[in-house]
Amino acid sequence: MFNTSLINFDQDTIFKINQKMEKETKVGDSNVQRQIEKIVFDHITIQLGMQFESGVLNVNDSGFQVDFFNKEEKIYGEIYAGIDSLKPGQIRKVGMDILKLLTIEKMIGEQIKKYVAFVDPTIERKFKSSSWYSKSLDIFEIEIITITLTQDQITLIRDTKKNQYR
Repeated sequence: MFNTSLINFDQDTIFKINQKMEKETKVGDSNVQRQIEKIVFDHITIQLGMQFESGVLNVNDSGFQVDFFNKEEKIYGEIYAGIDSLKPGQIRKVGMDILKLLTIEKMIGEQIKKYVAFVDPTIERKFKSSSWYSKSLDIFEIEIITITLTQDQITLIRDTKKNQYR
């Protein structure tokens, strides 16, 4: 079964996050998604109550780029920072993230806790539907975490997306 978690922050925390984003990003900047992923990473750290690493994970001489992991606790996860709708290529991207997590688990040789993090409840619902990719999350015990963004953050993602498709 899916474990969906929403995290909400007080106004002071939201203000600090927004200030950080405003300093580090601008509309149309390709860094916007990476900044959102950093914010999601920070939220996951708080929500799960432990420290995580991000970057290349080496397993049996193979390198995997992983959005968040904690080797000691055997927790590994990927972040999808898209909003509003999913195109076929974006579904494949999440599918490849799922395959990556399953490959890591198989190569480690023991069960790990696997997560996919979303920033939009609309996207989350797509992965809780009757689709095959939704079923794969359930069958392979991959949990969903959904992080609630502020309206300013959502607007920044939308504006950036518009500018990238010009």
